[in-house]
Amino acid sequence: MKIRLIELAIMNIKATFKRNLIYGLIFIICLTLLISVITYWSKLYFSFDQYLNSAEEVKHYRQCKLLKDTGSHIKILNGISGIESIEKDTEQANAFIITVKDYRIVEKVLAEIENLDIGAVERDSSTVIDKEMLNMIKTGMSVVLVMIILFMTLIIRINISQSLDDRYHEIAIYKMVGYSSNHISALLLFENLILLLGGFGAGYLLSMIIAKLIIDPKINSLSGDWLNLLTLQDRTYLLLVWMLVVLLYLSLSTVLAAKKNITKISPVQLIK
Repeated sequence: MKIRLIELAIMNIKATFKRNLIYGLIFIICLTLLISVITYWSKLYFSFDQYLNSAEEVKHYRQCKLLKDTGSHIKILNGISGIESIEKDTEQANAFIITVKDYRIVEKVLAEIENLDIGAVERDSSTVIDKEMLNMIKTGMSVVLVMIILFMTLIIRINISQSLDDRYHEIAIYKMVGYSSNHISALLLFENLILLLGGFGAGYLLSMIIAKLIIDPKINSLSGDWLNLLTLQDRTYLLLVWMLVVLLYLSLSTVLAAKKNITKISPVQLIK
């Protein structure tokens, strides 16, 4: 039965090619935006902190420099919680590079060292992350993400509603030949899944192109700014997980939108 439903779904998509083409193009645009937003949203929420606190290439974001010290205060510094390592600066005499375990507590560690009054401490201003801006970007991306998903849900419901109106007699015939409401709901689900998967493929490719040609260069143009870290991380698995979540959600929306109306259609209405 499943194979038959998939065959019917493909036949129905071909039969309503023009309407599905418009529907598909809208979905591709929405999915391109969705994938682009999820790519950076997932980095900010799930890998940004871990990346800054573990990747060697961005270690300088967790570092500060102790000046005019011969090493006599190393034992005192080792007593400060949060310090990961203390190394002699190879480029500057009488200076030590202090690496902190978490970039979020660098300022706290700096304050503790300054209170000890053992020497001047400095930090590269380009490695200071604007936490307020970071939170604003997170919030903004979350709002855009929710809006896109809600818009796509609305599009699905409109498409299902129009499909049921246009195929009223077709669905009644399906019921007459023995298809249940669940089978017909599954048929509509397969039709939307085919369009969704096609949209995901096209949307993914377009989002990668847009990221490489527009978004990443724009972010990287902010020379020395911490925002360009977003273009360095590659977390494809996070993108795939969130795409799966969105796909399941949209699939559930399709079934719920269709099933309620399908149960109202009866084969008896064909003879009226």
